[in-house]
Amino acid sequence: MATRSLCRCCGSPRYEAETACRSCGTSTAEAGGTTLVEPGRPALRPAGFLQPSALIPGMQVAGRYRILAPLDWGGELPVYRAADLRAGATVALQFLPLHVVPAPEALAGWRRVIHPNVCRVLDLGESEGRAFLVLEPVQGESLDALLRRIGHLPLAKGLEIAQQLAAGLAAIHDGGALHGDLALRRVILDDRGRIRITGWGLPDSTFARPAPGPRGRTAHQAPERLAGDRATVPSDLYSLASILYEILTGRPACEEGGDEPGGQPLPPSAHTRGIDPRLDHALLQCLERAARARPPSARSLVQVLPGSPSPSGEALSPKTVPAVPEGSLKPATGLLCLAGVVLACAGILALSPATRLLGVLPLPHSGGELVSRAQAILSSLGHTVRPAEADFGFATDREALARLKAAGSSRETAAELASRHSPVHHFWYRESPRALVPAGLRVTAEDPPRKAPGEAFLQLDVQGRLQALEIVPADTPAHRPNRPVSWAPLFAAAGLVPAQLVPQQPILVPPVFVDTLVAWQGSLTRPPAVSLPIRIEAGALAGRPLYFRIEPWSLPTRPAPASRRHREETFRNAIRLFAVALALLLSIRNLRRRRANLRWAWRLSFFIFLTGLTIAALATPSAVSLSFWQAACGEALRNAAIAGLCYLGLEPFLRRRAPEKITSWSRALAGSFHNPLVGRDVLLGTLLGTSMALILLGRGLLTRSLTGHLGRIEIEIEYLNGVPGFLGGLLTTLMTALLSTLGMVVLLVAIRMVRRRGDLGVLLVWGIATAALVLRADEPPLVSIPVTGLATGLMVLSWERFGLLAGIVHILTSRMILEFPMTGELSVWYAPVGLFPLVLILTLAGGGFFVAVAGQPRFGGGLLPETPRGGRTAR
Repeated sequence: MATRSLCRCCGSPRYEAETACRSCGTSTAEAGGTTLVEPGRPALRPAGFLQPSALIPGMQVAGRYRILAPLDWGGELPVYRAADLRAGATVALQFLPLHVVPAPEALAGWRRVIHPNVCRVLDLGESEGRAFLVLEPVQGESLDALLRRIGHLPLAKGLEIAQQLAAGLAAIHDGGALHGDLALRRVILDDRGRIRITGWGLPDSTFARPAPGPRGRTAHQAPERLAGDRATVPSDLYSLASILYEILTGRPACEEGGDEPGGQPLPPSAHTRGIDPRLDHALLQCLERAARARPPSARSLVQVLPGSPSPSGEALSPKTVPAVPEGSLKPATGLLCLAGVVLACAGILALSPATRLLGVLPLPHSGGELVSRAQAILSSLGHTVRPAEADFGFATDREALARLKAAGSSRETAAELASRHSPVHHFWYRESPRALVPAGLRVTAEDPPRKAPGEAFLQLDVQGRLQALEIVPADTPAHRPNRPVSWAPLFAAAGLVPAQLVPQQPILVPPVFVDTLVAWQGSLTRPPAVSLPIRIEAGALAGRPLYFRIEPWSLPTRPAPASRRHREETFRNAIRLFAVALALLLSIRNLRRRRANLRWAWRLSFFIFLTGLTIAALATPSAVSLSFWQAACGEALRNAAIAGLCYLGLEPFLRRRAPEKITSWSRALAGSFHNPLVGRDVLLGTLLGTSMALILLGRGLLTRSLTGHLGRIEIEIEYLNGVPGFLGGLLTTLMTALLSTLGMVVLLVAIRMVRRRGDLGVLLVWGIATAALVLRADEPPLVSIPVTGLATGLMVLSWERFGLLAGIVHILTSRMILEFPMTGELSVWYAPVGLFPLVLILTLAGGGFFVAVAGQPRFGGGLLPETPRGGRTAR
């Protein structure tokens, strides 16, 4: 039978083979020997001293704490869960060895260390000659027990634990304390899955001095600690790196490095794939045997670990966010992504004839040709007023398009359907002897109102046939000659045969002053041999035609549902208003806490403001009125304020909780476009954006095959109004992508701040985005909901998985595809307008690929990063 002895510090029994007391941790040498006890004889308790091992549930300590149950994470320093009878709370009591009596002033320093990954010290007490710490109660399992039970952690969980552990130790050091004996058994994984560091801040004499050896509690001790030196920040960093090495690889670092002088373990990536090379370097630097060769602070590991919060629990500095390491993108993976973008663009061009309005109803004449046609019509009517300014544009009659879709049949093409209905496309031209100064940001057919004497307005169909004419009379004499009116030029311009028209009584009041009103009823012949009933209203003044309009005589019995578009706009405006309100609240909160990144928010707002002014100048380059620029500045300031508020609201949260989501964005703002992470996110954003656009275009084709009706057809003629309109469209798309992404991320951040659950926030944002697109869909819910949900899932994936820059590029890419007339028919006059954005998308993808794989062999390696094998790192 083994011989037992008593510890002379605490009186607890121990066996002869043990070199340290189980209760107080005091070694035999420090205790000055032991007192032998005969086998079977009960241990003696030194009079007047509390024995923690003798505590049982129900006993009181210091007249204030009632013992509830022992906790198993204290190691050689026993810990009990207890009830604080005075405060009415549950605490943890950790009893120190008899020879350790912390100074009362140390408590103030311990209380300053507040971090979610550090077990807080609440108070310091003493009972029957033994000091104890009152700690935050932690329910959980030590990492030592966890690793012994499951063997090895997945890389994602290991990195998460490493992030929390490094941040917690950095907070301890920032509070002026040390740990001194950091080991797996002193790191607790609580019942919420969060790391808690225990046993910190105590004197060196608290723990028994370990004997050198490769296993057990010495596995994470720094060499100088094994030699008997005092604890320092470098020694804590060695222990931290040793623990992280074992967590990430499943192997103790001491086994990999051995005990020979200068021995160094293999990089963690040699055992576990997917570890960043920068993390390899940081861990090996912390494992240097010479203390002076290690980093001076735990911040080096905090900044290298992706997604780590700052050591104090606050947000990282904006200047340190770009230092978060980038993820790797192997050349083979990049080639697959680039090939995916090319294939998606090819599929988009293949679907264009059936899913785009200009594919099914093309425009045979350019804007310049139709302008010449409109001017020729005015000349034939004797209009001689010299214009000071003229403008033109293409437009779409959405009601006519909705009626065309509702009357569709799977046996008819869209062109055949269009031949039986009023025209969907039309072209307008207006000229005025005065400057055209709109109330909005661009001249339209109705803005500014047509009231200047001598102003003329014409509306033509896509073939150049006259549909409407309005000329404001230059003068209205009191005595007007009664001249006969010649309507032949108007009939010829409209492609009508006067013999086929029947005179009718006028019923419309023209918008211009006339003294003669006439009307006809007839039919409009369109190929293939289709006659459309029409009604013509016309007016003249002093024998000169000033008013002419062709209207359809009857409308279909199923008019377009105007309420759906109203519901869509109401829903979108409500979401925008809600996002702006949340951004305002978050911005005020961050400004009060001095967390806001005002520098980058100002830069972003200034960029949005300049972009808005540029769009206004391109839309109306000759407008010089003060009212126009007031409206333009107001619109630009509104968008700039929204962008700034959104950025002030979301950036501090992401910088604190998920800095990797804004790392590439921060680098792009700083001008580091050559950075591999920027290239990776641009490439992945274009891939997801083209995929989303391809899915949305295929939705209409699927609807037509299932229901026989035309599905949603993308309208892309708004940017065909010359080079200024095209450039303004590109800038508008960019600004919309920025504002949309910032708004959605604000919603995601707000939900996460309230619910603390990332998956719930992602689902809610996904549902909002899906609902917004489903409301504007023309397809039945059975088709629109699942297909749209898949498309918006890619959109949310780009924000959630790859960050802000990828989300912006994703929306920019998809909107350029859906809003510009991309076509594979190179002979049409508007082909360059659609192909330029396509070339821009391919350029973004190609540039992102080459930047992302910079410095790597383009056609070598696999899909995953290479794993080094064999050998040790050269030192």
